[in-house]
Amino acid sequence: MISVVIPTHNHQEFLARCLGALLSQDFEPSSYEVIVSDDGSSDKTPQLVSEFASRFEARGTRLVVVRNEHKGASAARNAGIRAATGEIVAFTDDDCLPDRRWLATISQHFDQHPEHLGVGGRTVSIPELVTPFTHQVENDLEYSFLTCNVAYKRNVLLRVGMFDETFPFPGCKTITRPDNEDWDIAFKVQSLGKIGFEPSMLVVHPPRPASFGKQLARIRNLESEFYLFERHPASYRASVHKHPLRVLLYHRALVQPALKIIRFWPLILRRPALFAAMLGALCIESISIWAITPYFLLRHIKRRGSVGPWTLEG
Repeated sequence: MISVVIPTHNHQEFLARCLGALLSQDFEPSSYEVIVSDDGSSDKTPQLVSEFASRFEARGTRLVVVRNEHKGASAARNAGIRAATGEIVAFTDDDCLPDRRWLATISQHFDQHPEHLGVGGRTVSIPELVTPFTHQVENDLEYSFLTCNVAYKRNVLLRVGMFDETFPFPGCKTITRPDNEDWDIAFKVQSLGKIGFEPSMLVVHPPRPASFGKQLARIRNLESEFYLFERHPASYRASVHKHPLRVLLYHRALVQPALKIIRFWPLILRRPALFAAMLGALCIESISIWAITPYFLLRHIKRRGSVGPWTLEG
């Protein structure tokens, strides 16, 4: 049995498409269940899930909604884990579209590699719809296990204490959404064993408009790099980089903007105004990262004495 956990918050239009993709899985209907973990939505998410529940039931699949207070995606995923009845818990996001053979691929991987504690897959977008001002997830790295496309053994998730609900870090009140909780859970699971990678385990993350204001606000989330480093220094150095300063000041402020310019270079002739707007936004974003990183570093130094490396309890 595979339990699919989807955290959601006021995304009923996206959630409907995600549930539709899960309804059409090429997988034995009685061999999986879907758990929508509602993080305090104020829209019509409960009604939407209720409508889909009858369609899933007619197919032989259990669909339930778990209602939670608005505490963030990590808390919602943990509520979903607690409600799950499957030996495997698969995660995706409400704005994603799992491939028809997503669950079949997960099941096959664990059958072929019973020693693996988890498995991650490829996340792609829709290239022709991507613009400089859309948000999408694209990931094919064999060591990056994003929560939009990953599955773990449930008993292992329980043993490592599930997701850290304090991410991006304790005491921060200005975060728009958490970052790096997926790396944190992967590092904790990898302390017990191997997480596999399956290229055919595919999830599509369609691009959606992202205002420059929201993109700029996400810079505040980058402090989570320091917290992740504090919790898993050895794993961070092995999988991410030697230090968060290099991630922020080099990769996020220089390399990623350069790659974005290369990707959208053809716009300089076809849509020069859009290209110029992108350049301006990238410059502001890079300058902002360089300006706020010393503040992150000072908070990291201050916090270092009270936040130690994560250890497995018991």
